[in-house]
Amino acid sequence: MPFCKENTSKEDCDIPTCFQRDSYKDEVIVYFYIIITSGLLLIALTKPYIERWWRRTNPPHTYTSMPNS
Repeated sequence: MPFCKENTSKEDCDIPTCFQRDSYKDEVIVYFYIIITSGLLLIALTKPYIERWWRRTNPPHTYTSMPNS
């Protein structure tokens, strides 16, 4: 690099290097992980409220035995 030729000490001369970007497969894996984790967290947070609502709207059924059975 032109600016490094003047500098004789290697401490001050940082040469930038290129790096490979993440692949689409890695991005898809990360997005799926985030979506699944968020979904599980949402289910864990809302489950008590949904169960309470379900018990109120659908009362438990009681079964009795048939006479003379």
